[in-house]
Amino acid sequence: MTAIATVTHVDLATVQDGGRRGLAGIGVPISGAWHRSRYLVATNLVRGAEDPRQPAVELLAGSMELHFHLPTTVAVVGPAQVTVDGLPFGAGVGLAVTADVRVVVDHRGPGPVYLAIAGWEAPLVLGSAATDTFSGIAGTSLRSGVALTGVAGSGCSAGAFLRQGDDAGGPLRVVPCEDVPLPVGPWRVQSTARSGTRMVGGAASSSGSRPSRPVVVGAIQAAPSGELIILGPDGGLTGGYPIVGVVCSADLPRVSELEPGEEISLQPMDVPAAMQAFAVAERERRVVHPGVLGRDGSRRGSVPDDVAPAK
Repeated sequence: MTAIATVTHVDLATVQDGGRRGLAGIGVPISGAWHRSRYLVATNLVRGAEDPRQPAVELLAGSMELHFHLPTTVAVVGPAQVTVDGLPFGAGVGLAVTADVRVVVDHRGPGPVYLAIAGWEAPLVLGSAATDTFSGIAGTSLRSGVALTGVAGSGCSAGAFLRQGDDAGGPLRVVPCEDVPLPVGPWRVQSTARSGTRMVGGAASSSGSRPSRPVVVGAIQAAPSGELIILGPDGGLTGGYPIVGVVCSADLPRVSELEPGEEISLQPMDVPAAMQAFAVAERERRVVHPGVLGRDGSRRGSVPDDVAPAK
């Protein structure tokens, strides 16, 4: 494989993909992209279809700079400022870059920003390139001087663009557990990390610890201190705190956007409604590729101002 780009600067960022699924039975967390919809859009922009095997940089804070050695297609999805050799471009588009250019991505928040690169093939550990920040399982540790290698010239053509905004605000929709009341809130976010988001200020009834049992991403634990903890992709696989509910899969990306000091409430939802909400969210995620342009050369639908390249 050939070096497509070299990292020349990076702050709080890891390599992620769709995660390590099917290994929980041997104690391996799923890990993977924290904001699933942004990540999948980024893979779609560079590959022509959503691909959970595609590695991407997940930038949580600060900035990242890459020096590209070969021409390829890149995409940045999420709240970010993007420059190519100092010229500004919009996030949410497939962008063709030439050799010997520098791409800088500045995180603007909230939530993760994803940088996907066509042709990049990151090393795999247990079948995935994902970085587990809690256990330390990782294929690539991002730091200055690290080369991102792969097959030059692969991927779809540039010009694809995102047609859907980020998730709407409002309460987090939660499927309650039958044996523990759901504390609606409001709650204030105290801290957030890929392992879990801690919230304080509400009234949560906790009956203390229980025998350890399996937990999933999005499970909401009630700590004895009265805090709530929403487990993230790098969270533990078992836990002894009572589980008051599980965040609806359609709202899991929103958990990654929560910031310290933000207030949030919880809205109960039954399982059929949660399944329907997830199906709707999957259908509404849209990327338009050059292959679906109109016969007159125009794009079908308008390009939102916030994703069009800067002039």
